[in-house]
Amino acid sequence: MKYVFIGLLLATCSPSVAQVKSRIIWPGRSIVFKTDSTEGMIFRKAFKPREGGGRVNLVRIFSKDENAKLYVPSIAVVVNVEEILKNYLAREHRDLKEDLSHYVKQYFGYITSKGDTILCINCFWNDEIKKEKYWQKEPVNVFDGGSNYFRVRYNVTKKEFFAFRENGLG
Repeated sequence: MKYVFIGLLLATCSPSVAQVKSRIIWPGRSIVFKTDSTEGMIFRKAFKPREGGGRVNLVRIFSKDENAKLYVPSIAVVVNVEEILKNYLAREHRDLKEDLSHYVKQYFGYITSKGDTILCINCFWNDEIKKEKYWQKEPVNVFDGGSNYFRVRYNVTKKEFFAFRENGLG
């Protein structure tokens, strides 16, 4: 599969964007990036799963709002939310692993019919998944695993987290 690798030299940019070390763009699908504190992927549109079948529209999966539209956050927005997420988890969910840099994160966004911008964040701590790299192209969905896997949504418009869900223990 073809991809473009872009090394970023951002000495003159704002501090939040300057943290970006590198990014890979999978044409038409996702943006994979790495900063000093996290590694993640931003979905840019529907994807075709490895198991076959048609394209999967993530807006229809994550939003119950039939009029919701795709929102693709910039890396700068994601880095900013990452800092807010650390504070939220330290305050509200102390049972999670202390160092969030070990979690890989997938980001997907949509805008509701009321105009709220929602960012869905899928977090996982699994070296085998990281090695296989399929997480860079499609959502990771794991059952069980406890605090190694959790999801949360962030309302960018209202600046609040909601719908936190940590996996159970199997």
